[in-house]
Amino acid sequence: IKNLDQFNDFQEAMVFFINNIECKGVTTSRVNLRFEPNFSSEVIITIPRNSALKIYRDSQNGWVKVKVNINNIDLDGYIAEAYLRRLE
Repeated sequence: IKNLDQFNDFQEAMVFFINNIECKGVTTSRVNLRFEPNFSSEVIITIPRNSALKIYRDSQNGWVKVKVNINNIDLDGYIAEAYLRRLE
C-alpha cells in the first residue's frame, strides 16, 4: 500500500486496499449520487457540497464510483467526475 501516511490508521489503509479505493475526495457542489454511471439513472440521494468521499478506481466515461457517509449510513454509487475534487 503506497502513501501509508495519508491514512488515519492501518485499518483505514486496508479498507482502501481491499475495496479498491483510489483516494479521498470532496464534492465541489451539490451532486446526485446515482445507481448507474449516467444522468438517466435513478438518484439515490443528493450529496451536499464539500462532502467527503472515498473514490474507487473504477471510472467510466466521466463517471466515478464513490462511497459517501450520509447520516452514519455508507452509500455507494456514481457521480459525474466534474463535481468532485480529489485529495492527494
